[in-house]
Amino acid sequence: MTKHDFYFDKSFHAKFDLRDESYLEEFAHWLTQNRVPSEQEDVTNIAEELLFVVKTLLQEYEHKVHDLIRAKELTQAKLALLMSDNLNERKHAGFDDYYTQFNELVAAMLLGNTSIEVQTIGPYACMHRNLTTGQLEFDRSRMPNDEKIGLMLASVFKKMARVSRSTMRTVSLLDDFNNSQENNTHEFTESERYQYVGFVAQIFMEMEIITVDERPGIDYLILLESEQEDKYPELIKSLAMSLRGEVKETETLGKKSLSFFPDQNMLDLLRLSKGRKQELRKFGVLLAVNGRPTCQALEAATFLEGRSKETLHFIMLSEQFSAQQDKVFVLLQALGLSEVTKYHNVYFDPKLHPEVTAYVLLNTLHKEIRKVYGKLQM
Repeated sequence: MTKHDFYFDKSFHAKFDLRDESYLEEFAHWLTQNRVPSEQEDVTNIAEELLFVVKTLLQEYEHKVHDLIRAKELTQAKLALLMSDNLNERKHAGFDDYYTQFNELVAAMLLGNTSIEVQTIGPYACMHRNLTTGQLEFDRSRMPNDEKIGLMLASVFKKMARVSRSTMRTVSLLDDFNNSQENNTHEFTESERYQYVGFVAQIFMEMEIITVDERPGIDYLILLESEQEDKYPELIKSLAMSLRGEVKETETLGKKSLSFFPDQNMLDLLRLSKGRKQELRKFGVLLAVNGRPTCQALEAATFLEGRSKETLHFIMLSEQFSAQQDKVFVLLQALGLSEVTKYHNVYFDPKLHPEVTAYVLLNTLHKEIRKVYGKLQM
């Protein structure tokens, strides 16, 4: 297999690896040959515009990051680790992009012929419930920090997408299904669930993540986990027929579970950590407990219709979702619902300041776009 072939490997997402300097010139030539014309613009001009926007945003967030350092809410040492070119150092500091090749995202934004879905926030409705009254309360200032980070990242991506003119839509899967905080006996009503959708949509509008002229379900996608339950039987049937694993029933401590055990050959080909592979071999991907679907099963079910496997999926969530995302990835590969080279994950420490996370992302993208732009000018 040559350098230019696609690997069935989650960490190698691109036809050309921009971390390998010897391929930059060839990558630049490939971009100019594959750009779909839009208003007679060439890829060099679009790269220049995209670079300008990213640089402007980077400078804006740089000032905010320096303010945090002066306020002693961030150390220079921590920032240096986050900005390091060493993936392990970045991960240790709270920015894990091991499963991402940003050059694939850059290519999609420059070419404009690949649709992109960006998912940076998956809020839990129960985190917005008043523990005393049991009612949902919508207060943006009280949002958990990981949700604030997700909103800021979505806003950054939207600004880049508008300049690059690539087809991009924001995706957010709202967990209105699990109302499981301490001493809770209140189940969300249908009215509360739709109120929550309205709350999230309003915030998206305020931050210009979505606009008034954009069409729900087409230009952006806000999904409820509770509404995916009807798709669950189809998901189980498809997994059972996939020939890439086996659906099994188990019972532990009186709880009946349904799990998907991926085929060994498929699992060996996927770039997952050794520990994750051992977990999946032993326990599989949990699909349901006592008949209630799990979050990873419901998220995988969102891909059963209305989402093309040709789409590039860029998912940037709190590190607490890494195990769940690995399992969604395995389910999608078993079902053939997403190209292995088009499913990207980045994880961040939810304790980081939103501005810091956005700054690290912008710095990474700025480096990648600048490399390509430099070669396009030659």
